[in-house]
Amino acid sequence: MLAYLAWFDYDQRAAERHATAALRALDGLQPAERLKTMLDAANAREDWPTAIDCAWALIELDPTEANPWHILGQLLYFNRRFSAAVDAYDSARTRTPGSLPVTLLVNRATVVARVGRIQEAVENYEAAFAADPALLRHPYVNHEYGAALVRLGHVADARVAYGARLAGSPADRAGALRSLALLEAHGGRFTRANELLGDAVTGSTAASDTLGATIAHLLRAEVSMTRGDSARALADLATIERYAEAKPLPYEVVTHAVKLLARAEATPRAATLLDRLESQTTAISGTARARLLLARGEVLLARGRVREGRAAVEQALALDPTTEAKESAAFAASAANDPGQAASRYDSLAAGRGIDWDGHVVIELGKYLAGRAWDRAGYPDRARPRYQAFVADWSAAPSDSNLPAVMDARRRLAKPGRGG
Repeated sequence: MLAYLAWFDYDQRAAERHATAALRALDGLQPAERLKTMLDAANAREDWPTAIDCAWALIELDPTEANPWHILGQLLYFNRRFSAAVDAYDSARTRTPGSLPVTLLVNRATVVARVGRIQEAVENYEAAFAADPALLRHPYVNHEYGAALVRLGHVADARVAYGARLAGSPADRAGALRSLALLEAHGGRFTRANELLGDAVTGSTAASDTLGATIAHLLRAEVSMTRGDSARALADLATIERYAEAKPLPYEVVTHAVKLLARAEATPRAATLLDRLESQTTAISGTARARLLLARGEVLLARGRVREGRAAVEQALALDPTTEAKESAAFAASAANDPGQAASRYDSLAAGRGIDWDGHVVIELGKYLAGRAWDRAGYPDRARPRYQAFVADWSAAPSDSNLPAVMDARRRLAKPGRGG
């Protein structure tokens, strides 16, 4: 249990120590307790295959019990085996008498959303909220629910859902502001997103919510870079660097900070933060390795070592094909003078455009970047419709007309017969 708690607090080194101690104390335990201890230790190390094997062994002890199936679903989700996780949760559901527990409904919603069954995910979330209305204000559940609504085109409903957290504690309010900021960025309103993130930084800092403040600074840095304000972005990233010195932060947050520092040409700072990430990562999962490879690849690209950097990013993409990894792979392809591959990957990003499930990343320029890649590949006829689609995405509501990407796309569209 101590190992799992340390892992949940992002302290991987402490998790490793507790896991090692727990495994030394297995002798004399009953089979079920032994398996649970082994599962917790594997979980803390992000050794998902071993943890999954332990969950299956627990199921074999009593196949009629629902809880081991629920645990299996969580582990399969962590291991990015989303379809198998849905099956495990469904097995838990068939073994649960009476009303389904809200945790099962919510966890199932998370994984069915990841396999593209968004409407079904929303129905699961709403069934959970009907059983426990307070769950709508749970920070992670609320954010994912809103992200699912956005993917269905229900942006106004997502705004209402996120607004439900504004009346909570200062930390809850700050979290709601982060989600609302992502919603504004999704609509092309980066100035408003920047304002909301400023309020989120203030609220999280006042509430001594270091993680919340870190994420708000990270999002504001990315918004600032999109607005062409690298100085503001670097100031936000400096705060994250100080936080990272003081306590462990989620690996994906540190990886994204490394990436932004590298893109802002603060390569020595990116390399220093990468060193910290490498020293703190003891997890052995594919997702943990992917985070390291992604950060390493971004630093190598910034140093001009394009072949090595692209190879690292491609490995990360193969291990964990997140939106973050896909964007880095597109960027690396462009740096390697492979504009066709870059354009194809930016097209893929644009097709899956939506609010980040975890609320850590802002990626809204896929169509514009695909257009730029096709331009560089010498296909202005392919670039032009992408610029048109990019501009049209934000034309339905007031958006920031002075964003560098928007201004450039419009300039290129104004050139007769050319993408740019």
